[in-house]
Amino acid sequence: MRFLSDALYAYYGVKPIILIDEYDVLIQKGYEEGYYSDVVKFIRSLFSAAFKGTDLNITFAVITGALRIAKESIFTGLNNLGVYSVMTKEYSQYFGFTREEVKRILDDFGDPEKEKEILGWYDGYKFGETEIFNPWSVSRYVDENFTIDTYWNGSSEHAILKRLIEKATLGDAKALRGLFVDVPITDDIAEDVSFEDLFRTKKGRTSAIYSVMLATGFLTPQHDKTGPLKFVIPNGEIKEIYSQVILKRL
Repeated sequence: MRFLSDALYAYYGVKPIILIDEYDVLIQKGYEEGYYSDVVKFIRSLFSAAFKGTDLNITFAVITGALRIAKESIFTGLNNLGVYSVMTKEYSQYFGFTREEVKRILDDFGDPEKEKEILGWYDGYKFGETEIFNPWSVSRYVDENFTIDTYWNGSSEHAILKRLIEKATLGDAKALRGLFVDVPITDDIAEDVSFEDLFRTKKGRTSAIYSVMLATGFLTPQHDKTGPLKFVIPNGEIKEIYSQVILKRL
């Protein structure tokens, strides 16, 4: 990757932008299949070669993933690294469609009256201070002639979350069932995740369940600025998928 960016700059005279999507999927697969330490070493060396140093021939890089895997130190020493999550104000409007963008989409495709329907089904996320709609589901909804469905369900295997649910305590089970009937949870959710720590202790598993649920879209901060931070299921689509993926697992 370092050689490629150098070659592109040498030929075109423009420093390229590097985009890496879903880096965490590689680590998750390594954990599940037994080559976890090898894949962590590989990604660490890849990122170091591409993004570390004073003579880099890149404009900038964007690395995305559902889980923020920081404890494996794969980002050690990277130049000017900024971390922006669903809890961060900066760039929150780019995590999905804003309400204004959804209105424009419905206008452009000729059915602005569908806004009320789409609000309850694909809205509800709060990223930073921004109200966000699920972009994949909205796009599929419009593409399928404004048909409500659980389009997001087929976009992920939820393998890690399913394994955590299987080891849930009785207290976890009660809280997870409560979420389905709109009882919010109040918990300290850590955004730094280490796969090796996910299944070690009961306390660690409880926190990990909610952390993974937040990162993968099953939870969102409640739109309430009073009292402690609370987390809820964001919308009708996710509640339907929640019953299939989580409640049946319990």
